[in-house]
Amino acid sequence: MRKVISLFVFLVLLSSCNKDSQELFNLIEQSENTDTDNTDLDTDKDGISDDDENNDGTDPLKADTDNDGVDDGDEKKDGTNPLKADTDDDTVNDGTEKSDGTDPLKADSDEDNVNDGVEKNDGTDPLNADSDDDGLNDGKEKTNDTDPLDEDTDGDGVLDGTELTDNTDPTENCSFLLSSQTVTASNDWNILDCDNDGVDNITEVNAGTDPLVADEEVVKSPILGTWTLVSATIDNGTASTVVNNKTYPLEYTASSENENSEATFTDNPDKIVSSGEYNTVIQFNFLGTDYTETITSESPLSSGDWSINNNTLQLNSNEIVDGNYTIISLTETSLVLQTEVNRVIQTGGVDLDTKGTLVITMVKQQ
Repeated sequence: MRKVISLFVFLVLLSSCNKDSQELFNLIEQSENTDTDNTDLDTDKDGISDDDENNDGTDPLKADTDNDGVDDGDEKKDGTNPLKADTDDDTVNDGTEKSDGTDPLKADSDEDNVNDGVEKNDGTDPLNADSDDDGLNDGKEKTNDTDPLDEDTDGDGVLDGTELTDNTDPTENCSFLLSSQTVTASNDWNILDCDNDGVDNITEVNAGTDPLVADEEVVKSPILGTWTLVSATIDNGTASTVVNNKTYPLEYTASSENENSEATFTDNPDKIVSSGEYNTVIQFNFLGTDYTETITSESPLSSGDWSINNNTLQLNSNEIVDGNYTIISLTETSLVLQTEVNRVIQTGGVDLDTKGTLVITMVKQQ
């Protein structure tokens, strides 16, 4: 009691002093504070009270007890172990996992049977089970000795996943199905001679023969020969024109007449020579008035190189088309192609910016 009275008198004296005395007053008040409840004290500012840290075994003077880059408070919220830098034992500490977006509570975040730490060392993606998108997850690639960073390990033009489906060997470049080639084969594969017939693989593929079958008879493409134009039509044409600074949209159709055009395809080298012209009859309605205009068009095919990739005939582009023609049908006697057109034509006294699908029908000269 005597101590309390003495302190009271001292405090009264201090309260009448200057600013420095006030600071001393505050210091003495704090030192004499009889409140011993420190349950909310958080010395290291990590979001966990010192009492809880003492109970948990973490360091109340260190915000990140296990030095993993994540404060103890965040670890408690995340469910990770604040006393263990690598909670899931995948050799990647919890802080790095949070930065990478992987799961610090799951050793294999993408469930491809390869731990996140191993994936980081391998250079694969711990968040993508199939890092190279070849249809085979990274774990199976390691099991099959294929490269999880190369979609076609042996370079034969067939995806590793497809090879396993085909029961071919994804690590042997002469073990494949020709029909399964969907990616570009490697240069090493191109110069191989898988069937030992004296002709390398790429030469056989370009000639249309099977590089796995020796002395196969060359099958000529039915597109070889001279073709005569029968018709060139557009049924879904759209266009726009500008009059007095105002843009007007419209629809049109187009058909051919007086066709006098032909194209000749040859191989070794693959060339096309196209010549002639035809009349294009364009019909459209503009501001309530029907119009029919006839213009002269050159051959719908361009001279130059040609190639066929799946169902696409590729030629040199021109001012009308981009050079890609979808093969609708191709027989020994008839050829139907489809391509998109985009050009400006003058008709009806105005410029029409036209678009549409051009369907070309040709017959082979016998």
